[in-house]
Amino acid sequence: MLARLSLSSTDTARVTSINTLIDQVYLRLAGKYRLKKATSSLTFTAGTATVTLPSDLMEILSIQRGTRTMQPIDEDRFAQLVGQEYQGVDPVSYYRVDLTTIRVVPTPQTTNAAAATLHYVQAPTTLASGGDAASPASLPTQFHDLIGELVVAQVAMDEEEFGGHMAAASATANRLEAELALHMNVREGAGTHRVLSARYG
Repeated sequence: MLARLSLSSTDTARVTSINTLIDQVYLRLAGKYRLKKATSSLTFTAGTATVTLPSDLMEILSIQRGTRTMQPIDEDRFAQLVGQEYQGVDPVSYYRVDLTTIRVVPTPQTTNAAAATLHYVQAPTTLASGGDAASPASLPTQFHDLIGELVVAQVAMDEEEFGGHMAAASATANRLEAELALHMNVREGAGTHRVLSARYG
């Protein structure tokens, strides 16, 4: 990639900038295509409505309490329930998402270190954090080049080099991303594309 961008590895400031862009592209793909999923136990504390979320969370898929699925609600509905002093009976039924926490209603009556199971899209470890962005484990192998093509296209656009580099990288990136979207639909069993998950490990 450095050669395609006419960069030397000794240009540390520029290389650092490119590595940051690689991370941003990788994280965007991970979120858009839900590349990596995980579960985590959530702790409910008696008398406390706020519940801490994992630091690597990108998107909440669902929150389960036994056989019950907690329902997300918006700010207006949350305020309405709180204003009505909605108590209900455990298990807690609703949640509102903040940046790094959720607020649940009714407020838990008991403390439980494994009160609910969070199913979520997990952010991959980035290159800047000593992670795998250079060889992205969360991205299927056949699509690793997609990150490079998107980075080259972005750099070319930022530097207003609208010639061959940008056109070629953009075309390749568009093709690979379309193929990735189809691949993920098959992997997730979207529509009529259903396969055994074991095939993908």
